[in-house]
Amino acid sequence: MTIFNTYTGNAMLNNALMTIEALGKLNSVSEVTPTLLLEQYKKQDLRAINKRLKSYTMLFSLNNPLVNPAKKQDDAGEKTYHHLLMSILEKFENVGSKTCEISGLRFETSFEDFYHAEIDRQKEAIKLKKLDLKEEKKAISNLENIDLSLNRSWFPLIGGLGSDAQALPQAKFTIQIHPICIVIMQFLPLAAFLYKGGVLLVDSSNFDFSREFIAKNVEDLQERIKLVSTTSSIENVRDYNKGNYISKALSILKEKNIDDIYSDLNLWSFSNSGTGASCEIDRVPNSLFKKLIQLKKNPKIDKKIDEILARNDSSFSFLESLEDDKDWWLLYPNVFGSGKKAEKYKGVSVEFLEGYFKVIRSEKDIINARYLAYLINKYKSKSFEKYLEKTDA
Repeated sequence: MTIFNTYTGNAMLNNALMTIEALGKLNSVSEVTPTLLLEQYKKQDLRAINKRLKSYTMLFSLNNPLVNPAKKQDDAGEKTYHHLLMSILEKFENVGSKTCEISGLRFETSFEDFYHAEIDRQKEAIKLKKLDLKEEKKAISNLENIDLSLNRSWFPLIGGLGSDAQALPQAKFTIQIHPICIVIMQFLPLAAFLYKGGVLLVDSSNFDFSREFIAKNVEDLQERIKLVSTTSSIENVRDYNKGNYISKALSILKEKNIDDIYSDLNLWSFSNSGTGASCEIDRVPNSLFKKLIQLKKNPKIDKKIDEILARNDSSFSFLESLEDDKDWWLLYPNVFGSGKKAEKYKGVSVEFLEGYFKVIRSEKDIINARYLAYLINKYKSKSFEKYLEKTDA
């Protein structure tokens, strides 16, 4: 049974769906079904892998039963997690009186209903053990104290009644989310990279572009997982800068031959941990991609563009200047530091300088630069060369 015929309006859910598409090598989001989710849950050993991924707690916090330290005894939290997800998958529904505020799907049985049913199942299992009355009462009491509400330990950045996110007078009801979305979100850690200290989400008006971007992340992370012992935690993928991700995007556009299609990119960085839950977005417009593609068409400066984007100390100012059609200060010679630590910077090549001026539509500067170079070469002298060597000349 198909869950979605197209992507939703929620970037997190879309990223999770695209992760599943990459894992299952699917051609369309419409191929994501409860049966396929179950197959991938087992194939990826999702319960075990999520416990090991450091990114999982960044996404779902330590309050999720899978990783909650208070639920480690007898693997209680892990079992709750597993049975809860299995029940949701087995009883998927797409009709009902409720509407999902994330996806628009209809449903009747809420996440809280499934959670209550799972806790009731655990209570019955405790009674069947025929424990000492005092011990049984304590075990059942512990279950009754569990927070069964849908909160950000199951879907990042949502609030719950009583939390700081919904403490305002208008927050009278918990958010309505289809339980299947909770299951889908559990695949998101398998594509989780870091950006600006938070978890990266990728969003674009070109869905094929974002699908390919996420597929690359999934592939990279799968390779990293293979290199780690099955008993060890899996560290977060390093915090790449904006330039790194744009360079990756440019490679995808070229490889998939879609660099002539309108493609923008939103790089989300969000944190779901503690009281510091936050989210920010860096937007990379189509116009910036077009300028970079135009620059990289020149084989003499292609590698130089990659070098600039890979360096955190140069990529930010370069991208900012290029996007705003402004002059970039590192086009020209300079000296960094002073004394023995002084380091001379030669500036960029003539090909780079002219290419840059062309894409920012400043061809007149090329003419001016050529004329100045001509005058300097014609009237150069030793005293004038010393003057030119000064970076404040």
